[in-house]
Amino acid sequence: SQQAGALLSWAVVAYIIIDIVYNLVVPHCQPSSQRLFTILLHHFVTLWLTLHPCMYPENNRMTWPMALVEVNTLILTANKELKSPLLTHAFHATWVGMRLIWTPWATYNNHYTIVTWGAPTGSYHWMQTVGASIFLCALNF
Repeated sequence: SQQAGALLSWAVVAYIIIDIVYNLVVPHCQPSSQRLFTILLHHFVTLWLTLHPCMYPENNRMTWPMALVEVNTLILTANKELKSPLLTHAFHATWVGMRLIWTPWATYNNHYTIVTWGAPTGSYHWMQTVGASIFLCALNF
């Protein structure tokens, strides 16, 4: 529903802001300054992307496909604590499936959605949604 999509979009924004603040306050939570930089870059781009469906709720169906990859992050975090071979395999499987296959599909879906909405390729709204999605895909490789 429209309300559920809006709730998810704003929840993702809140999660991203909290994680940005956490990473800035506790930078040693990342293994290196390079990793901290890429995490923060990823978060700022994701925040910019997610603000579009927050501001234009008719496009909030773009949020869930991109947010779904956080299942992979959840498995990674759980595995850091539990150190389970099963979670290690699940992490690698979800990395390939979600980050290398699903996210490029979601990027295409964002392109279709935003162009159908009326934003020309290369416009601000296209860059905010599709350009940001392409950038996030590139970070996965």
